Amino acid sequence: EDLGGATVKEVSDFVRTNTIYYLPIFKRMKDIGTKISFNLTCLFFPHLYFANRKMWGWAFIAVILNIFFNIPAFLIFMAEDGSMPEAITTAVEAHNNFLLNADRICNYLNIGVKLLFCLLGNRIYFKYILRSLKKIKESRGGYTAAKLYETGGVKPSNMILIILIYLVIAGLLYNLGIYAFDFVSLLNDLDSAAVISSIFSLK
Repeated sequence: EDLGGATVKEVSDFVRTNTIYYLPIFKRMKDIGTKISFNLTCLFFPHLYFANRKMWGWAFIAVILNIFFNIPAFLIFMAEDGSMPEAITTAVEAHNNFLLNADRICNYLNIGVKLLFCLLGNRIYFKYILRSLKKIKESRGGYTAAKLYETGGVKPSNMILIILIYLVIAGLLYNLGIYAFDFVSLLNDLDSAAVISSIFSLK
């Protein structure tokens, strides 16, 4: 039976694990055009789900969105913890109400994005399977078990890797933020010094 460019057997071989769950969902998507289904893992850990299923593009999107939505909460926490430079802590405290409102909005947006991943995660995976199988068939050497094994199935070690990538990206953004703040502060200091110097020169 065709599922939109691949047979049930090909899709099953690609998915490998939990096919009893996926195949009926994919069949409904093909037969009646259903786009929405429920994926519990995507609700709580979309980046882990996508990485485990080897969908790196979506895994990176989920990581970047998660980091972005947690920036206000991170700034508030670090300021209260005293882990940031004093100048940044002072700036955060001066804009505390703004950051609290931003954190509230980001929480709602984060929940909304995770709900979308939850409802559309299986659809995203189904489209990924069909694209991947098409590429395998059109590649040199055609459809082989080795290519299917490399592209399909799950890889739990990818979940550890995406967590490390998450931490690296968050750390880089934190350090870049500190350097950017220091640079802006330096520019402001230089500008103030230039103003004072010009005043004295006028006198």
